[in-house]
Amino acid sequence: MKGWLCSESEAADFLEISVDGLRSARRDDCGPRYRRDGNHIWYHVDDLASWQERENDFQQTLSRLPREYEPLTVGQLWGYPEDKRPIGCD
Repeated sequence: MKGWLCSESEAADFLEISVDGLRSARRDDCGPRYRRDGNHIWYHVDDLASWQERENDFQQTLSRLPREYEPLTVGQLWGYPEDKRPIGCD
């Protein structure tokens, strides 16, 4: 990494995620702060570290939730029994 700014691939390495995962998070507006310079994306190391810390805190919170708070499938949301769900509901 050069100085305090990282390229997209360096940021993905720092966060231990794929470049596609980083791009997806940026597209969905839930990734670390970034700067655009023409066609290049740059990440500040401090922004990467704080985002990673927030993500780790979120994952720890999720792991402490009781099992009944796990996400529901589409079929469960609509109240279909597991064996009688319409095709396409997973």
